[in-house]
Amino acid sequence: MCSLCVQAVLSKADTDKSSDISFAEFVEYMREHERKLRLAFSDLDHNKDGNSVLLSFFANMNILVTSLLYDATSTLCYCN
Repeated sequence: MCSLCVQAVLSKADTDKSSDISFAEFVEYMREHERKLRLAFSDLDHNKDGNSVLLSFFANMNILVTSLLYDATSTLCYCN
């Protein structure tokens, strides 16, 4: 993760602007990102069975799912 991204994450997570991230702030930050990831996965899970047909298709076609996950996580970075 680039240093600008780290600074952006720290700034976003530090809700009381104390220059420290408390455990409570960390947990809330992670919960918010989990919500966003669940929504993104839900969009890919067209038949709502808990599995993404699209990700399964890419895996079966030997396309690196890692690159898709990298792209997804980079969109969560507030630097982009």
